Amino acid sequence: MSFNTVHRPERSVKYALLAISLTYIVIVYSVYLNFPKLSETEKLKVKIPKNEEEVRNLASVLVKYRDNNYLVLFFAITSLYILLQSCAIPGSIMLSLLSGYLFPLPVALFLICLCSATGASICYCISYCFGRELVLKYFPERAAEYRAKVAKNRPFLLSYILFLRITPIIPNWVINLVSPLIDVPLSTFFWATFFGVAPPSFLHIQTVKTLEKIVSSDSSHFSYSNLGILLICATLALSPVIYKFKQKGEKSVENNKSNECLHVG
Repeated sequence: MSFNTVHRPERSVKYALLAISLTYIVIVYSVYLNFPKLSETEKLKVKIPKNEEEVRNLASVLVKYRDNNYLVLFFAITSLYILLQSCAIPGSIMLSLLSGYLFPLPVALFLICLCSATGASICYCISYCFGRELVLKYFPERAAEYRAKVAKNRPFLLSYILFLRITPIIPNWVINLVSPLIDVPLSTFFWATFFGVAPPSFLHIQTVKTLEKIVSSDSSHFSYSNLGILLICATLALSPVIYKFKQKGEKSVENNKSNECLHVG
């Protein structure tokens, strides 16, 4: 599908976005009404964290209210996470760290995967309805690069997008904005995102479990073992692609041998 192809978004997509927006507003308002009362000092620490120090400061406040306001904090982080993903705003990694600090590993990992997939899918729908002109105007080169890669790997699209989510070859915001414009199915996009963000998110959560021991906000939480885990996951994601190319190579060799036999004959 060409970027220049004129398309009219289905009404159902626009209605779905409207319904999602209204639901989101209701949830955020409910969180606001039920959020625990904070002191003036605590209010200064409650903001979208931009580094590990701010994550620790925010966590030190929220952990006091976690037991008595578990669902409120859960939906507060969920709604904020989805907002950042939907609007392609940086900061979701820090929320992953915060989620790992406040919740058990299975809960935190499921929250991150679900919010990432949901937020990215909303971004997908927004781009599908309104993003074609913006993408063509501001990101033509990145969009063309992603379109070429998707076209090349379309027979194993789920594995390829899963691989892209695990590795930072193409920025996630590019994948979110361009995918609907080049006929990447929403179901494939959702599940590739859901499972693709799991390996790096698992590493973030494991890191957060030791946040109190981090002395400097500049301390790196990316070790060689973490890198090894990511490489293994990326290799597994690419295994269908590798297998496909191997099959093509074997067929090519067989065809060459057949042609040689014909020439000899």
